[in-house]
Amino acid sequence: MIAPAPTRLLSAALAATLALGCAGAGGAVRVVPLGATAEPRPPGCAIELLETRPTRPFEELAELTSTAAAPDGLAALGVLRDPACRLGADALLVTHRTTPRGPTSMVSAVAIRWLPSPAPAPRDEPPGTRSL
Repeated sequence: MIAPAPTRLLSAALAATLALGCAGAGGAVRVVPLGATAEPRPPGCAIELLETRPTRPFEELAELTSTAAAPDGLAALGVLRDPACRLGADALLVTHRTTPRGPTSMVSAVAIRWLPSPAPAPRDEPPGTRSL
């Protein structure tokens, strides 16, 4: 779905601001908000790294892209941790990695927040029976 023009402009401006704030010695991070928000978590918080789409309920917070001055994708992923924590993410779903060429690597991931699992539907049991 394509957002209306004012939303795209606001998102682009916010992404540019966040990217400038997230650039550091380890590499630059581009942040594109995807709509949902969460309470920020402390820097260095634990973030799960996922290679496949999870089956448990979640919502997408932002797409993060990092280019790090390192010959492996792990360094590029590491640069995403603090921006993901600031977004309130519980996990990063890796969506793209480049094969390192020279001194830089690039990785993209979606920052996600876990949602409570829905309560199981009540089971209809015949009268006089119990579940253990």
